[in-house]
Amino acid sequence: MRMMKKSHRWYVLLLLPYAKGCTTVVVNATGGGTVIGRTMELGIPLPYRASNQIWSLVATQRDDKRFGYAAIAAALGGATSDAFVVEGMNEKGFTVSVQTLQQSVYENQTTLQQSVTFDRVAAYLLQRCASVADVAAALRSVVVVDAPLFAKLFGRCHWSVADPSGTSAVVEYLEGQLSIHDNSRGLCENQPVS
Repeated sequence: MRMMKKSHRWYVLLLLPYAKGCTTVVVNATGGGTVIGRTMELGIPLPYRASNQIWSLVATQRDDKRFGYAAIAAALGGATSDAFVVEGMNEKGFTVSVQTLQQSVYENQTTLQQSVTFDRVAAYLLQRCASVADVAAALRSVVVVDAPLFAKLFGRCHWSVADPSGTSAVVEYLEGQLSIHDNSRGLCENQPVS
């Protein structure tokens, strides 16, 4: 591969503030470890200052039914909450990353089954899943519904999940149906194009 001239590297750095999409990368190391990286450009326009002030660290403790986790979440109005976790890892090493997917259509609440709004799915999964294999059952036990005001302000989303074994998947709701895709490439981004 041809090396970029030193003077051209600066042009790439100058373009970074204009990147428009979060990306999650899962890399399985040859030694058996898994490294997960994330960029935070969001899928919505925010003033630069605001984009650096809306995040907070959320940490929850384990209880009888749920795993503890540490996460980055929205801190809207200065309040810390697990309402919109955008990136997190639980005590089992299971991770969830949130990316924008505007064409998401979530389920309809047609039964008495417990519902979870899409903006709370990341926290819900972090509390209940030890591995990617647990995700389908966790989401099928609830109805994942829209949050119209939240969607209007921030957009709809899908989730990249990974665990210490190196297993990775992308979780989406399209046309009201849960869809879980193997993510052997280890990449997930805002508004992906197939």
